[in-house]
Amino acid sequence: MATDRGGESIEPEEAALARLRDTQYPARRLSALATHPSAEVRRMLAAHPRAPEEALLALAGDADEEVREAVATQRRAPAEALARLAADPVAAIRALVARHHAAPSEALAALAGDRDPAVRRALAANSAAPPAALAALASSADAERDAEVRRALARNTRTPPEIRAALTTPPSAPLSRR
Repeated sequence: MATDRGGESIEPEEAALARLRDTQYPARRLSALATHPSAEVRRMLAAHPRAPEEALLALAGDADEEVREAVATQRRAPAEALARLAADPVAAIRALVARHHAAPSEALAALAGDRDPAVRRALAANSAAPPAALAALASSADAERDAEVRRALARNTRTPPEIRAALTTPPSAPLSRR
């Protein structure tokens, strides 16, 4: 078995992948794989149904985009990991957070002002988004210009009723002034 710079042994990639395929492998022992040199091992750990929260939190800051993406799609991702990913430099990852039903309210509110249209559209369609985040999104100038955001907000039952009603009128003035 190889060792890392600190003298710790590194499990070979194939052995680590085999452990991740074993659904009976103890979850408490999975955390050690969060620092494995193989991005494939870390990605599989992030997607593992029993991945420990501390491993998911560490993997939310991983250098590999696919690992962070796997954390963003993990149903059990802790709020702290999703909050970290809401500020990810990759728009596709921020969009995954924007549609995640467990994303913290503060992260979703911040994503309402995201510069990427795909992120705003994902947030508009999130049926778990807090009404305040949807209202902030609806009042943005970007929402006024984006018909897909307007349609998703109008269909979202969490959008405040007065905003949903305003969305049925053609865009001409910002929603915040109606």
